[in-house]
Amino acid sequence: MSVGIRCPACQHKFIPAAQPADGRLACPACARQLKLPRPADPSDPLVGRTIAGYQLLKRLGTGAMAAVYQARPLAGGAHVAIKMLTSEAAKDEETVARFRREAELAHSLTHPHVVAVSGNGTENGVHWMALELVAGISLEAAIDRRQRLPWIEAAQVVLQIGEALVHLNARGILHRDVKPANILLTADGTAKLTDLGFAKSVGPSVGQDDAAGLTMAGMAMGSPAYMAPEQVLDAKAVTHSADVYGLGATLYHAVTGETPFSGRNAYEVMEKVVKEDPVPPRTYVPDLPAGLTAFLLWSLTKDPARRPRDAVEFVSALTAVVAAPEDVQRFTQKKAGLRDRGILALLLAGGLLSATAAWWFSRG
Repeated sequence: MSVGIRCPACQHKFIPAAQPADGRLACPACARQLKLPRPADPSDPLVGRTIAGYQLLKRLGTGAMAAVYQARPLAGGAHVAIKMLTSEAAKDEETVARFRREAELAHSLTHPHVVAVSGNGTENGVHWMALELVAGISLEAAIDRRQRLPWIEAAQVVLQIGEALVHLNARGILHRDVKPANILLTADGTAKLTDLGFAKSVGPSVGQDDAAGLTMAGMAMGSPAYMAPEQVLDAKAVTHSADVYGLGATLYHAVTGETPFSGRNAYEVMEKVVKEDPVPPRTYVPDLPAGLTAFLLWSLTKDPARRPRDAVEFVSALTAVVAAPEDVQRFTQKKAGLRDRGILALLLAGGLLSATAAWWFSRG
C-alpha cells in the first residue's frame, strides 16, 4: 500500500511514485528536499540485541533524529517502545541535551493521556529512553486516512489531550509542539500526548532550558502550521496559551481536513500565521456547528491575551460547545478582539519573523 507523505515545510500531502534509493526526494509543491524514514527491515541488525535490560524485537519507525523499537524487558513485564538517537543525531550536543530533557520531563508526568516514560540513559554511547508502547495510530494518520473526522469524535479526542495539557500546566510545563502527529490513538479511543522534545519548564525549575542554551530569544520552535504567532516570533517568550493555540489548530485540522495555514514553504506558512486570519472552517465543512466554528476562531486568535489563557479554560469552553454546539453567544465578546494586532505588528517591524524563519530553514 502506498504511504502518503506530508511535507513539514508547506504541509502538502502526496504519494511518492517510488521509494527513492537514497531515501531523499523533493516535495512537488515547494521543492523542499525531504529525507524519508526507512521502512521497517526484518533483517535489521539491532533486532534481537539488548540495551539497558531490554531486548529489541522490531523496529517501529525511523526518523532523522531517532529510531523506535518495540522491546521486551528481560526482567519480565509489558513490552515498551525504546527510542534511541541515531548515531548522527548523537553527535550534536544540543540534540542530546534535548533528548535527555524530554525523558526527564516525561518521566515526571503520570497521566492517562500522556505517553509514559519509564526510564532513560546512555549505554555504549547510545542514548535511549523507554516509553509506554501505544498500539494504535497517530491522529495525523487518522486524518490522512479518513480525510477529516466527524466533529464530535474530533472534539472528544482533543478534550482528552486538553486534560493532558491541564496536567502539564499544573506542573509548569509547556509542550510547544502540540499537533496531530504527536497525538496517539489507541483502539479503544484513548488519546495520548507524546514527544516532549520541545517542552520547557516554567515552574520551580524555570531557567533550566535557558541555562542549557536550549532556547534562544527570537528563535522559532515547533511545527509551523500549528505554531501560535508569538511562538513563530520567539519560542522563549510563549505561555500556556501557545499550547492552547496548537490544540485549536489540531482540532481545526481534524474537523476540516486542512491545516489553518499552508504555503509553499515554512516561511510562507509562518508569515500567514502571524499576519492572516485562518480560512473560516465552514468554507471546508459548511455544516459545522456555529458554536464550534466560533470556538475554533477564538482558539486561533492572534493575540494570546484574547484566546483561551490555558488548557483549563479551553477544556471548559469546548465541553460547553459539545453540550450546545450551536450556541455562539459565549464567544461574542471574545470574537470582538480578533483583529487586535498591535503588539504583533510591532514585533514584525523588528524583523523577528525573518530571523526565526532563517533558523527554521537551517534545521535542514
